[in-house]
Amino acid sequence: MLLIIAATIITGGIFFSPSPKNIKGTWRVQSAKSNCADQIIRIRMDHGIWKSTTDLPALGRYDIPIQNIDWENDSLIIETPKGPLIKVQWSDDSTMKGTIYLNERVERVKLSKQ
Repeated sequence: MLLIIAATIITGGIFFSPSPKNIKGTWRVQSAKSNCADQIIRIRMDHGIWKSTTDLPALGRYDIPIQNIDWENDSLIIETPKGPLIKVQWSDDSTMKGTIYLNERVERVKLSKQ
């Protein structure tokens, strides 16, 4: 009887627990104010650490390493060596929304999974 109760609790916990957020993949960065080509960010897991590169098609620059990427409590913070700081929150399976800090400008930003 105890075994049946334990199995029911474990199965219910797995079934009703929230699914993990998957930030791995290619993300398109869209700013409401920007008229230039969108930035692309590729995120992958490498030996337990999130790694990322970015493309800036408008500048003809590709595979630029991201300095730091932190994912915690449904929040993503992306830092580039000589560029913007992006802070976003998980919205749904394919969207994150937040803020991009470009030098002295602050803009709303949306990341869409491709």
